[in-house]
Formats: sequence, C-alpha cells, structure tokens
Amino acid sequence: MLLAVLLLFTSAPANLPLAARAAAARTPSPLPHDRLHFGLSNEPGDFGWLQASGVPFRYRYTYLSGGVNTNQGWETWNTPTGQYAGYYLNDSQSFGAVPVFSYYEICQSNGPNGPGDPKCYQDNSTQDLANLGSAAVMNAYFANFKLLLDKASAFGGTVVIQVEPDLWGFLEQRAAALGKTTANAVPVSVKSSGYNDPAVTGTEDTARGLACSLLRLRDAYAPNALLAIHASPWGSGVDIASDTSPAVNAATEADKVATFLNSACLASNPFVGSTWDLVFNDLDDHDAGWWETGCGGCINAGHTHWWDPTNTAFPNFSRYLAWVAELAAKTSRPQVAWQVPVGNQYFLTMNNTCGHYQDNVAQYFLGHPADLFSAGLIAVLFGSGNGCQTTNTDLRADGVTNNGGAPTTDALGYCTACNTHTSVYADDDGGFLRIFVGQYYALAKPAAPAGVSAVPFSSYARVSWTAPADNGSPITAYRVTPYLGGSSAGTPVTYASAQTNQAFTGLAFGSAYRFSVAAINGVGIGPESALSNLVSIGSRLPVLPAPTSSPPPRPPVAHNPPASPSPRAAAPRALASQPPTTPRRAVATVPTAGHRGPADRLGGWRRGGLLYL
Repeated sequence: MLLAVLLLFTSAPANLPLAARAAAARTPSPLPHDRLHFGLSNEPGDFGWLQASGVPFRYRYTYLSGGVNTNQGWETWNTPTGQYAGYYLNDSQSFGAVPVFSYYEICQSNGPNGPGDPKCYQDNSTQDLANLGSAAVMNAYFANFKLLLDKASAFGGTVVIQVEPDLWGFLEQRAAALGKTTANAVPVSVKSSGYNDPAVTGTEDTARGLACSLLRLRDAYAPNALLAIHASPWGSGVDIASDTSPAVNAATEADKVATFLNSACLASNPFVGSTWDLVFNDLDDHDAGWWETGCGGCINAGHTHWWDPTNTAFPNFSRYLAWVAELAAKTSRPQVAWQVPVGNQYFLTMNNTCGHYQDNVAQYFLGHPADLFSAGLIAVLFGSGNGCQTTNTDLRADGVTNNGGAPTTDALGYCTACNTHTSVYADDDGGFLRIFVGQYYALAKPAAPAGVSAVPFSSYARVSWTAPADNGSPITAYRVTPYLGGSSAGTPVTYASAQTNQAFTGLAFGSAYRFSVAAINGVGIGPESALSNLVSIGSRLPVLPAPTSSPPPRPPVAHNPPASPSPRAAAPRALASQPPTTPRRAVATVPTAGHRGPADRLGGWRRGGLLYL
C-alpha cells in the first residue's frame, strides 16, 4: 500500500475549502503539472547521488549567490565567467530534471550598510533595503542578472529562476511600515541606477519598478526562462508557519501577501511586459528538531516550528494548505513549496544531532500528495536552508547510522519513540527521500471508472459507477462532472469518499445532463470516464434518443368479439395503487411513509416517493 508507513503521522486529511478555486490557478505551462511532482536541492558535487538514486526527481535546484560586487559571486565559481550556471543547466537536462536557480544576491552584496558578509546574516532586512537604495549596487545587480539570462538563453530549454527569496516579504513589511500595501510605495534605485537598458530605464524607482524591470529583461534576452516571485509565510506580519494561535485566519493573511505580490507585476505589468510565471513559498530554513536546541527561546507558547500532523493544534498542515490555496486563487499562478525540510521521524538515524534532525513535513507531504495538488501546488522541492540540517546525502560523512538501535523521542514533535526503522543507506536522512519519492513515482493515477449511469430526480441526479483499478494507490475520492445538454461541461464536484454512487445536486429542473467520473488516489486524478446516459431532471425516466427513422407499423388489432358477451361488461378501472398505462409527469420527490400528504390530494399516484399526475 502506498506509503503505508507514513500514515501513522498523516492520518488526518487537510481541510481545503479553496481547493476548487486553487485548481484553476494551474494554467498550462512548460512545467509538468499533471500531478504533484518532487525535486530537491542538488549541487554539482551531489549529481552522482541523483544519478545513482534511481528516482526520477522532476526538479533540481541550486543557489546563485555570493553578491554582485564581491568577486565571490556565482559568476566566479567556474570559468569562463558564469559557466557554473551553464554546467548546471546541461547536467539537469541530461538527467531529465527541470533546472531551478534560487537567485539570492542583493543581501550578500557589499553596500552602504557594509559588506554582505557578515551584514546579511546579522540583519537581512536592513541589508536588503540599504542595497536596494544604492545606485552602484543596483547597477551591478542588473548586469549580473543579465548575465544569468544570457546563460539561460544559450541553454534554450526550460529553466526556472526564483528571484530573491525573502526579499519580497521584507518589501511587503516595509510597505506596511509606510502605511501602504503595494510595491510602488517602496523606493528602490531602478531608473536611477544608471543601468542603460530600455527594460530598466522604462520603469520607475520603486519595488514595482524592480520587479517589472526583471521581467522586461527576461522578455528581451531569455523568454525561455520562467521567473518566480517568492511568497513569505511571514510577509503579512503573521507567520502562518509558526504561529500557535487558533485565531489566525489563513485566507486573510494570504490575501495580504497576494495584494502585495500582485502589485509587484504579478497581476499585470504597467510598463509593457510579461508577468511572473510562478509563486514559490518556503516552510522553514531549519528542521523543526533543530529549533529545540539550536535556537534558545525559539519554541514557546506562541511560536513553534513543529506542525501538528493531526491538524488539531496550530501551526498545522491544514492551515498551511488553506493559505497556499488562497494564494493560488488570488494570484492565478501555480504554486511551488521550496526548501522543504528533509528531516523525518521514521529512521533510527534521526536522533536530533547535527545532520540528523527530525521533522515531520516530508512524511506528511509524501502521505498527502493529492491534498497538496488540490491546494494549487505543482511541485515540492526538498532541501536544507542552513548548516547542520538533515540532507538526503551523506553530508556528515558518518556512513550508515542507526543510533545504536535506540529510537529518539521528541515530545514537542508529537513523537514517542516513533523513529524505529533501521536504515541501510548512508544518507543523513536514512534514505527516506530516495525510498519514498521513488515509491511515489513507481505508482500511477487510477484508471477511468466504467459503467457510469444516472437516475434523475426533481433537482438532482444519482450517479453510479464501477470502481476502476487504483494502480497501487488506494482511491480516496471521485470527481463527478455534469454535462448540460450532454455536451457542455459544468463545474465538477469532488466527493472525498470511495463510495461509487453520489447524489449530484443543484441541477436545473427540466434540463438534460450526462455525467463523467474520474477517480483520485494518492498520485493524482485519473482520466475521465465515458459519459453516462442522458437524463432529464424532473423525470424518473431516461431521455431516449430521437428515432433515426420512422417506427415500424403496429401489428393489426384483432376485432373478434368474445364468444359470450356480457351486456354489463365494462373496461376495468385502474386501482389507485397501480400506475396508469401512460407515464405521468412527476411533480414531487418527498419520500412517503404510507400516509397521504398534501401532494396526494392532487389525485396522482406514487412510485418510489414520486407523485405522478
């Protein structure tokens, strides 16, 4: 059974009231979007691990960082200048993964606030804002970004560039400090930077101008590159990922983030140009177990990095997915969860020491891929955000470790000696990602249901079908789609049940419908079935197709009189309990219990709770 070992931690499905709206945000793109896909942080030195894993990860990401004016940035890591990006693009293509660059340069650049190292690590926001206001820094920044676009253009294939994670959250908070909610309220040196390119000089000196300039540069030099803006879960001032208050409204906080991002050329580009293609978000830059010992006071009554896998206490997965679903609905863009912690509570090696810290996000995500996809996520990219965190390789160089056979309890992490499995891999996560992502890709979406039929009532139809093959992952839900007039698709309804018949409500009286059904399992939504029979709402009888030719003649009626006619003989009267020979129009659907109600006084007869006249 698919990922059965994960169900101990993932027994409660997430509540996704905005799933249907979020699904609409998954617009066609060059990225795989048939179901949820997985990727991971993978540096050039770890490319051999990826190749040997046997797992078809769909994405591979790395940071491009170091600062644009430090002589230590990504452009210097190989020769000729910028070749690091070229190598990474080609290796990714050879593996079959979409290359993703997390472009993180502003904070680490030297500027008026001081050198990027250590200033960026002491106060990200202050360093970012100071550098954004410097014409010299921003001139070098645009030149550096143009170099990356040139490498992407030479590559020619699909490449994703996530632009400045965290920065947009800081800019959102800066706008709020100014009493504003939009990107054009925050000053940034763009036109005034002196970078002489129409893509930049044709905008304005604001955060909106920065966003639109980057998009216009992409349009001019690398249209094959997809650009992603970053939604920080703390950008609104309330951290969805760590706040323990049950009063936090996920949709309200997501709306604030979406308002700011939409103003930063996500909804439109007022300077004539494209808009952002994707919205990334991150959950945490450390494993949850690290925060207990590595950051004094970081876990308290109002703040924790452990998410409740039963979706009862806060923070939890249900609230996070509701936040994502609202973002997807309000931005109309596919969503990507990035830098997702790698720690698990499955293998003995996870003993809450350096490189082996516990977390439960990977287990929940791999146990609920359909929930994530329904919320608008098309990809989950695993990776550590800091040193000493759990990774999928043997970064600690400590080989196969199983903590002497002793499990590690973490009460704050909802774990009582829960990591009991023995690992045979040297991976610091015990081989968790290679095993369970591999299992995920070994399975398939369910087949199409068969034998779909419908029975009409006054305002609904009962649709039934035969369950299809689940292809290795149990079917958890079905999606039923109505077709008005038999051909015009309406809004589908998803039923979170394995039951093979449902009452489809909200149909128009007197209208005709057909129905299709698709099955859903842990991998995704399977293909639609063939359409059902055509039914007319308000009639218990199916609508028959019009005859294609004249009906055959009726046989002659015998006129031989009875041998002994009775002078008092008469045609028998139909009893009230018998249906007339000609069907009558149904006008009521209230089930009866043997008594005559007001509808009976109309003089009709009942069959199955319907009154026929």
